Amino acid sequence: MGSLVVGGLWLLVLTVLIRRAPRQPRARILAGDVLAGGLLFLLTMGFFWRTLSGDVFQPADGGDLVSFLFPTYRFAAEQIRHGLLPLWNPHLYGGAPFISDIQAGFLYPPNFLLFLLKPDFDYAVLQWMSIGHLYWAGLGMYVLLRGLKVGAEPLSRPAALLGAVAFQYS
Repeated sequence: MGSLVVGGLWLLVLTVLIRRAPRQPRARILAGDVLAGGLLFLLTMGFFWRTLSGDVFQPADGGDLVSFLFPTYRFAAEQIRHGLLPLWNPHLYGGAPFISDIQAGFLYPPNFLLFLLKPDFDYAVLQWMSIGHLYWAGLGMYVLLRGLKVGAEPLSRPAALLGAVAFQYS
């Protein structure tokens, strides 16, 4: 599901990119940038293949994903499934404000969308969301670098793709 959301957002970004470069044929621009986005997607999936296959959990010791984010996101998804707005979390610190807590991420659009679409929120969804954010970071950097001008021309696709990969995995 996350891949579809990222793919839709990528098409929106491509539309903006195409409108910024009217001198070249649109089909050529679209094909080159879709290919770069697809290559970035394959690199991301290849990098996280063990996580995506279900063999391992990332990070290995769980980190914040297990100890804080997963219980918090699970609580939010359950509250939405029951038709409640989670203003207060009675399970955290003996009770704490929830919807206004920035760490809970309830109003962050990708999180909110996942809470609505996947009410049986599990750890695999959290891992997919994390991987999707890394992919989105790479796509955003690619678009930024393609928009930069070197002289009168935009930065080349290979250079923008290399910069996106370096940013994504740094």
